[in-house]
Amino acid sequence: MNFSPVAALVGGLLLSLVVVAAWWVLFRPKPSAEELEWRRRQNVYLNGRIRDAEVTEVRDWIACYTYSAAGVTYSAAQDISMFRESLPADAGLLLGPAGVKYLPKNPVNSIVICEQWVGLRIPPANRPATGGELVPQHDAEQA
Repeated sequence: MNFSPVAALVGGLLLSLVVVAAWWVLFRPKPSAEELEWRRRQNVYLNGRIRDAEVTEVRDWIACYTYSAAGVTYSAAQDISMFRESLPADAGLLLGPAGVKYLPKNPVNSIVICEQWVGLRIPPANRPATGGELVPQHDAEQA
């Protein structure tokens, strides 16, 4: 069987491309849990709808809340510990009415706070002095 030099070159290039692609898929750096959570919050923030919610419990900086969408009531929780610098020290002040953002195609995926948006209703007298900006703890520690 005779192979032309062009066919051999094209075959070699294709094989090299397959090897590089396989190596990238197998050995690329995997995102951390924090990165995945940040991506999730950004997706909900950018694509979500806002509804009324009720924060029913805050324990160890985990906010538990309920909300209704399309006639279904959902219960959810979000770790808000990374925003504690921007929240009152007394977590009990977070209980009660709030706003929630959720994805219409997946209403279980929801947030009550992210870097750009806060659905928690914090009385003005109890807002920490952060210049009105949310300060995620990991960013504050790096500064």
